[in-house]
Amino acid sequence: MPHVGCPPTWPRGPLFVLMLGGFMAGSAIAFYPPSRVGPLEWLFQFGTTLFRGEFGLKLVMGLANAAHAVESLFMIKKCRELRLPATHTLGWWGMTLLIGYGAFVGLNQQLSKQAKKSGKAH
Repeated sequence: MPHVGCPPTWPRGPLFVLMLGGFMAGSAIAFYPPSRVGPLEWLFQFGTTLFRGEFGLKLVMGLANAAHAVESLFMIKKCRELRLPATHTLGWWGMTLLIGYGAFVGLNQQLSKQAKKSGKAH
C-alpha cells in the first residue's frame, strides 16, 4: 500500500544540528581556503593536526562527502520502495546529503509516528 506521504522533517535532538554544522564546517575548511578565519581557523589547525596535514584533512572530508552521496542514493531507493511522492523523496535525499545516516533516523521516526497513528506497525 503506498504511503500518502512522509514529508522530510529535521530529526529531533541537538545531535543532528551538530552533525550538519560539523560536516559543513569540515567541508568548508578542507576545500575552501578563504573560510579558514576565526573559529574555523582553529578548526583547520585541529583538523590538520589530527589528520597529519592538509592532504589528510581533504582525504577524510572527501571520503565523508562520498559516503553522504552514496547514502543519499540508498535514501532514494528507500523512498521509492515506500512509494513516497517525488517532492518528499527529494527532501529526504537532500537531507541525507547534508547529515548522512541521521536522515534515515529521521525518516524512521516519521514512519513510526505515522504507524502509531494508524495503528499499524511498520
